Amino acid sequence: MHCFNFPAFLSHGPITGDVPAISVGAERVAKGVAAALWAEDYTRNWRRFLAWDNPELRGDEFTIDEDVAKFLVDEESGAEA
Repeated sequence: MHCFNFPAFLSHGPITGDVPAISVGAERVAKGVAAALWAEDYTRNWRRFLAWDNPELRGDEFTIDEDVAKFLVDEESGAEA
């Protein structure tokens, strides 16, 4: 159970009840919950990371464009300056 109101003042200080700081406090609580869930299931998560076999980059994501004509300046329009 996570409490983010006045009793949380003991753990988080004035960010629990101050309107401008509420986003900072909510982010701190969210990070804490995420970290706790990660730590609770660390072994399973680590095994899933090691078993991942779908590479992000394979080397064929980018191709070289052989048509350089589109990058050349039209010489007729620029010759009479």
